[in-house]
Amino acid sequence: MSKGMLFAGSLVGGIDYGSIYQEGLSWLADREQNLLALVKEISEIPAPTFAEASRAEHVADLWEKAAAAGGGQVYIDECGNAIYVWREPPPGKPVLLVTAHLDTVFPPGTPIKVKHSHGRLFAPGIQDNSVKVAILVELANLFCRSGLSFQPDHGLVFAANVGEEGLGDLRGMKYIINEGIGKKWPIAAALIFDGDAGLVCYKGTASRRLQVTYKGPGGHSWGDFGKPSAIEGLGRAIAGIYSLSVPREPRTTYNVGVVKGGVSVNSIAAEAEMLIDIRSEDPAALAVMEEKIRNELDLSLHREKAAGAGGTGSGAPQETLQMNVAVVGDRPGGRMPDDHSLVQAVREVAEHHRIKTKMLTASTDANVPLSQGIPAVTVGVTAGGRIHTLEEYLEEDSVLPGAQYALALVLACSRWVVVNG
Repeated sequence: MSKGMLFAGSLVGGIDYGSIYQEGLSWLADREQNLLALVKEISEIPAPTFAEASRAEHVADLWEKAAAAGGGQVYIDECGNAIYVWREPPPGKPVLLVTAHLDTVFPPGTPIKVKHSHGRLFAPGIQDNSVKVAILVELANLFCRSGLSFQPDHGLVFAANVGEEGLGDLRGMKYIINEGIGKKWPIAAALIFDGDAGLVCYKGTASRRLQVTYKGPGGHSWGDFGKPSAIEGLGRAIAGIYSLSVPREPRTTYNVGVVKGGVSVNSIAAEAEMLIDIRSEDPAALAVMEEKIRNELDLSLHREKAAGAGGTGSGAPQETLQMNVAVVGDRPGGRMPDDHSLVQAVREVAEHHRIKTKMLTASTDANVPLSQGIPAVTVGVTAGGRIHTLEEYLEEDSVLPGAQYALALVLACSRWVVVNG
């Protein structure tokens, strides 16, 4: 089916979405090289989780230039999110929120230089999520500079948010929804750009992340043999955790993903820690799994203390391990039904762009609005691979179609807000 048929005859709320869509496609096509240059420019600005400021400032600067032509307000909020209020909502009307996360999983100091080879652009973080940020910037340019007559009867806010990856814990989106835009105006829907082309996610996996730390007396491996080792305690606890069963439904998982401790091969470890990731499609099942893991940790520590003895070399009195459990990640879950009208609108756009969709349950920025009953969907608009590795790449020929797909999604969500918001 031709792209040109999308929104055909669609005059909603006084807006000719079909005309705007077709004009927007042409404008983006004419600026393809500008967009590719923007992808490289943004990709080469490091943005590790908790250190996204330089990239946020650059995005805000680009939006300031767009706002000079098209109006609106640009700022960086207290959490570090770059915000462009392109259109404030009329009194009593809601906002459509369109976002892409700034941060990447790569630590400070990771060399980032975009390289081109055989139709692919290689750079750490380029597909997840630098290209989506570039597309978000270009969409703002489109609405500000193309001359399109787009005046929806709702607000429109673009946000390049921090803290989506790992221990960022969705902090940027949490702030936007709870303290920022969501506190100022009602949010009718959220459209998030993330993931590979075809991804459509409107079911958010809830998760909890625990940091478990063991501390003990330490000592010399020979002279203090017999004193409790923090690493031994940690190991016993890990074995206990992996003996726990999970329900068949709803899907629930756990993983010990990081373990560290000790200082040398001939020292009894005085400290060791692990990070545990717990996930579930259902928040209640998540809470049950977390309780089982905490109980197992307590039992493992009790067994360790019961079996403990003083150091045989020093004649020291019995010493025991201490354990501390801290929550370092708390991602709420939520979902929309498969037949939700916003989901249907996204599917219609994907069909017209000949994109084969993959409906996945995952943990994305959409979790936050979904957990509060706000319709939200995360959509992948570009193709790539090897994400979260130094060999990460973006298919160059997916960038323009991805931007055009993103435009169609924004217009479809706008139309949905006009009708349902």
